[in-house]
Amino acid sequence: MKAEFLDDFLSHAKSQHHGYELYTLELPEWRPLLMELTEFLSAEEKDQIPKKIVSVREQFICGHGILRHLLSQRINRPPQTIDFKTNPWSKPYLSKTDHPQSPYFNISHDKDKVLIGVSENREIGVDIMYIEEKRDILEIAKRYYSKSEQDFLFRQSGFEQYKSFYYIFCQKEALIKAHGQGLSLGLEKFSVEPDPAKKPRVIDYPPQEQLFGRAVLEAPFEITKSIAIVCLVPPDQSNGS
Repeated sequence: MKAEFLDDFLSHAKSQHHGYELYTLELPEWRPLLMELTEFLSAEEKDQIPKKIVSVREQFICGHGILRHLLSQRINRPPQTIDFKTNPWSKPYLSKTDHPQSPYFNISHDKDKVLIGVSENREIGVDIMYIEEKRDILEIAKRYYSKSEQDFLFRQSGFEQYKSFYYIFCQKEALIKAHGQGLSLGLEKFSVEPDPAKKPRVIDYPPQEQLFGRAVLEAPFEITKSIAIVCLVPPDQSNGS
């Protein structure tokens, strides 16, 4: 696949924001290119390609293939030869020692969308979720949401309750992905903005997690059938590089 053709295709998926770039990939548009994108993967990633569920396989190939292409342009290496490091919680990154020009990055996907966030100066976490009205959201909230988040959620009803549930969840996911320690932090130990009508933000967090107070949360798109959240945190105190 010629890089010029791929870059032109990606230009329609790219949106520029303050401090980061966001690539929103619609799988139906990228499906014809999956075979070529597979060649961008490392041998190890090719072995990891999911085989049972078609949609998951397509998400994997599209997200990882495009990410490798984006990174290869910045560090001037063939995409399939890029060697990712992982932190103790398995978050991938590129060593700034080996690749001073490497950016911070993160991937999320749900159904037919893949989201890739790239930031030059700050750790980034992204999350995208479709609003599904079939899940037992209240049971999930009782386990993973703080008391203030539960109080707000339980006062809602119908679609607004589902929208609030996913708004909270996406913020939490983006935050812990940017922070780099995953679920080890405990989702119920910090609170985010529960009202989708208001801007995303961290409201309360444990005293030992001062980085949460410096996190920047954004909703880059209008909430419709899906919700996307981006989180940026300072890299000097993060656990992802």
